[in-house]
Amino acid sequence: MCVIIYLPKESDLSNKELRKAWNRNSDGGGYCYQKNNKVYFKRGIMKYKDYKNEIEDLIGNYNLILHMRISTSEVINKTQCHPYKIDSIKQLEGVSTSPVVCMNGTIKNQKLKKECNDTMSYIIDHYHTFDIMTQDILNLIQDSTNCRWAFMTPKEVLLSSDFIEHEGRYYSNKKHLQKRKIITIDNKKFYYYDE
Repeated sequence: MCVIIYLPKESDLSNKELRKAWNRNSDGGGYCYQKNNKVYFKRGIMKYKDYKNEIEDLIGNYNLILHMRISTSEVINKTQCHPYKIDSIKQLEGVSTSPVVCMNGTIKNQKLKKECNDTMSYIIDHYHTFDIMTQDILNLIQDSTNCRWAFMTPKEVLLSSDFIEHEGRYYSNKKHLQKRKIITIDNKKFYYYDE
């Protein structure tokens, strides 16, 4: 499962925690932040060093949403990474006055559009809903998709109601902070995580 981390302005994230989040979700990353009544976004960063370098000066200075991806399909490429600009879902980076969105989870029973994943297809099918987003609508989307969502416009950030707040940061899940344990059965390693 991917991870979304929302860092409100003036909050912090240690290098150690960022590294753990990336190591657990290393199939690409993206981010978005608010500046000068616009949303700046970039996705498709495929190496940790590049990701860290891009966001280190943003942490603490802006409202910042981070997304790190673990593939739920066999497809690993830049276009599968989040966030998505809702009116130009294939755009990898830019500046926007329209909303930008990240999702954590897998939308089941979704008919996928050509060259699109579940999130992209959902945005296309529900474009007008994303254009008039409120907290109540976002919670309905969360309930209907069984996924967690983070939504940013130039003026606000909305998170699904089940985000976890910890020390001023907000997480779609905290699996990257769990201890990994290894068991061996018949010479095969299996990994599991403490809750």
